[in-house]
Amino acid sequence: TCALPICYSSRASGPYSSLLGGYNLTASGNYSSVVGGEGNIASCHHAFVGGGVYNCATYYRAAVLGGQNNCATNWFSVVGAGQYNTANGYAAGTVSGRYNRACNDDSFVGGGYVNHADGLQSAVVGGIANCTTGACSFVGGGSCNVASGTYSTVTGGWNNQATGTRSTVTG
Repeated sequence: TCALPICYSSRASGPYSSLLGGYNLTASGNYSSVVGGEGNIASCHHAFVGGGVYNCATYYRAAVLGGQNNCATNWFSVVGAGQYNTANGYAAGTVSGRYNRACNDDSFVGGGYVNHADGLQSAVVGGIANCTTGACSFVGGGSCNVASGTYSTVTGGWNNQATGTRSTVTG
């Protein structure tokens, strides 16, 4: 989770850390950087926050490029922008949107609203309230779709489920 700094001044406390502009910024990891914005935190080695408001990169080589209240919390995890997005898996990423999360290793959410890529190496491209829980599963878009089988796919539509291994729904 993102921990907000207590005081209201910016501080670069990690060895070789850097800050560039902004307000209430923290770069506490070795070689960490925050480039502008407000209330942003880069708290681990080589972590980076590009700007925005109250974003955090809290693990090795994690990055948040902008937006608001976004967090990247694992090795090489990335959040591009948007609002309230999280990248918690190793090398996981969310590009944009709101309330999206990429929680497993190598998982991905492109955008949309309240989408979850929870399966290992799974992806949700966009839409609303879509979820992948199977390993290597995929949801293209639509709303309320679930790909829970390993290698399963839901291309889109509404309220579709691909639960079997290598199953496909073309909504």
